[in-house]
Amino acid sequence: MGNRHDVYIWDADVYGKPQHFEEVMDMAQRLAKQRIETQTANMLAFGQTVEKLLKTYDEDEQSELFLKGIAADIANTHKAAYNMEISEIGLWPLLVKILFDAAKEHSVVIFDQEAWIACVSPNNTILPESAEIEWQRTVEKFTTNKFPKTPKQMKKHFEPLLTDLLVPYGFRHVKDPDGLIQFKRDYTFLSQLLRFGVDWCHNNLEVIVLFTGVSDNVAIMKKNLTLIAMI
Repeated sequence: MGNRHDVYIWDADVYGKPQHFEEVMDMAQRLAKQRIETQTANMLAFGQTVEKLLKTYDEDEQSELFLKGIAADIANTHKAAYNMEISEIGLWPLLVKILFDAAKEHSVVIFDQEAWIACVSPNNTILPESAEIEWQRTVEKFTTNKFPKTPKQMKKHFEPLLTDLLVPYGFRHVKDPDGLIQFKRDYTFLSQLLRFGVDWCHNNLEVIVLFTGVSDNVAIMKKNLTLIAMI
């Protein structure tokens, strides 16, 4: 993907429904430059439907989607095609799914320029046809897979599991200044720290594991490490 991830949305009843994908691309570029005085009632209603659907998701998911306020943003847009730039990191496939779901109630066209997919409502026809199968896989991922979808959800899911796994081996759960999941095990001259974090890697979650040893007494640690090395 490129540096920008643009999605274009316009009123199909006013500006027309494309019949093929090449027409979608042409219309998006033209309508994004066409100035209008006010947005259509259909587009305003679409924005309100998006915000209504957004509220059905977990609060953490809502904060990752950046869709709050889209209704007002559409109302303040004086171009025939509403252009929104979305993040290439995180839940952008879910964001597009919400837009497509909202489109079922309105006659709009949605074009994701980077994902190369368009939705022509109200029948939600997917263009090009070759993108239909991959899109259905995306929908299935977010409707049937209950696995954590955000870093906060992942942390909440794994924290008790890691506690049950590590406590029997002498580790204890301690607060981490960086907000990671941290466990500590103390020895005579050394403390072991296990830290677990979760962050986005494009639109997937990446688990980060850090293992370090710390000591408050460098001299004692050096002496003991020397003895261990000699043995």
